[in-house]
Amino acid sequence: MSDDDSPPAGMRRASLAPGQVSWGGLTLGRGTPYGWGQLDGWEDLPGLDSGDVPRPSRHGAWAGRDLAQTRVVTLAGQIKCRRGDVPAVVAALRSATRVAVDETLRPLTVNALGETLLVWARPSQRIMSLAKGAPLGIVPYTLQWSAPDPRRYSVEEYTRSISAPVRPDDGLGYPLGYPLDYGAPITGGAATLTNAGDTGTHPVVTITGPCDRPQVVNRATGFVLEFALTLAAAETLVVDCDAGTVLLSGSADRLYTRTPASVPVESWTLPPGPSPIQYRPMWAGPGSAAAVRWRDAYL
Repeated sequence: MSDDDSPPAGMRRASLAPGQVSWGGLTLGRGTPYGWGQLDGWEDLPGLDSGDVPRPSRHGAWAGRDLAQTRVVTLAGQIKCRRGDVPAVVAALRSATRVAVDETLRPLTVNALGETLLVWARPSQRIMSLAKGAPLGIVPYTLQWSAPDPRRYSVEEYTRSISAPVRPDDGLGYPLGYPLDYGAPITGGAATLTNAGDTGTHPVVTITGPCDRPQVVNRATGFVLEFALTLAAAETLVVDCDAGTVLLSGSADRLYTRTPASVPVESWTLPPGPSPIQYRPMWAGPGSAAAVRWRDAYL
């Protein structure tokens, strides 16, 4: 991987064998007691909420944006194990798919069709059919998860640090002499980040001081994030574009420092493909940078 490019599209380390699912510390599917029979909802396009608005005085509607609903993933299979292992194998599945105690989501990771992706989900259904074959080690099961964010993400999380631009001290000298010497150009302050997925992904941007009025621009969308504050050396401003939060040193809310030039934090995304990103603080000292952390996203 070069200094100027994101990881090549499709470069993923498969943490699971083909035909396996990971959830709550438990591996299901090929090579485990939990056989994989059918997986639904993983490659499906989730239901859509239409943004169309009916026209009051004519046929049809004004076109709006469609937004995907919660992704529901259903895995059906069959437990096959030795008779003496049935209680422990069933108990392990029951424990892994217990009701969530709060709103916290966990990664559901699937290796299917040569691609390993994950969603952030919680269990929403578990069925284990205890028929006459159950004591012998054959137990059909169905598991279901709900992912409020329907996007599927790369297992790898990428990070790219963009240093503040360096403005050279040289330039035009007086009296002028020809040919004119404009000095060295500005260096740094830009990088191209690639979302290898097929839908926009929300990154986390961490700005490190010292700097004044930091600004991060996505040239692919034209969207700007700018904050009217000064960061001391080693101070950080963490901008979570998914959660919509702006935290100074990880705890103090600074969302109110967003300037009129900025879009809402949740609107700042990396669309599919390459995005030229610029870090342009009004002033920056040595060590100032904007680190962008993201995953490829798929619908």
